[in-house]
Amino acid sequence: MEEAEQATVNLDKFNAVAVAPSSYVLVGQPYTADVFLTAYDSHLSPDITVGGGRLPVQDGKGKYIGSTGSEGLHTWTGTISFKDNDGKIQTYHTPPQTYMVARPSAVVSPDKMNVLYIGVPNPLSVSAPGIAKEKLHVSINSGSLSGSGGHYVATVNSIGTATVTVSGEIAPGKTSTLGSTLFRIKRIPDPKAMFAGKSGGSTSAANIRGQDRLFARLENFDFDTKFDVVRFSLWILKPRQDPIQLSTNGGELSGAMRSAISSVSPGTRIVFTGILATGPGGQHGLDDIIITAN
Repeated sequence: MEEAEQATVNLDKFNAVAVAPSSYVLVGQPYTADVFLTAYDSHLSPDITVGGGRLPVQDGKGKYIGSTGSEGLHTWTGTISFKDNDGKIQTYHTPPQTYMVARPSAVVSPDKMNVLYIGVPNPLSVSAPGIAKEKLHVSINSGSLSGSGGHYVATVNSIGTATVTVSGEIAPGKTSTLGSTLFRIKRIPDPKAMFAGKSGGSTSAANIRGQDRLFARLENFDFDTKFDVVRFSLWILKPRQDPIQLSTNGGELSGAMRSAISSVSPGTRIVFTGILATGPGGQHGLDDIIITAN
């Protein structure tokens, strides 16, 4: 008070002011603010700075425009200096002020599509409006989670459910749970066995004779997956002839199979049975395929 009394100013303007410690509050957290009457000299032209930068002053008040170019919690302090009647410089500092910058965002959670798959990395993007990504803590109760900065990868091992929980630092040294999401854990769907680009139906005899391998492919699936055929049996059914049955390990046709297929003609049916493939999630028994030569 003694310092204030040394500076003679004409207090000709009054304002009711409310000052909150933070401009962002989460559900369940108290919102507090100081409410008081302030008086100022509208004719005074003080030197007002924030972070070393001078603010424009009008009617004795400076206007600060904070940067919003980056996400996160921003803190600033204002400094007000003016010359009193004795020619001395009087300086006052505002309490630290904070504001939170967050990107506009929307969270969409389709309940029937919250699925994590066994055997593949499951990418997850996590954000909480108003909280910087580096202040988030993400955990999973079944499996493991890696990553940071809003981008994570979940790895799961058994069919069931998993809960991903997000907490965040809402104030220095204070962390609160922000929410959780329940995911179903499933095995990757079985791929389809394919030969000569077909999983059934018909193709030319020449196309069949030009093939040397059986493939397992998973179509219309968003993850990058690879399956290898490890065992299958081949039946060649020519009209009015006894069927030929051959088996092999791996996805490549054996020498005997290539020899038998080299004589395929229109009307011949080739049948693949007992197909076993390995890939994400372990072994997969695949459906038989029947292809007719035309």
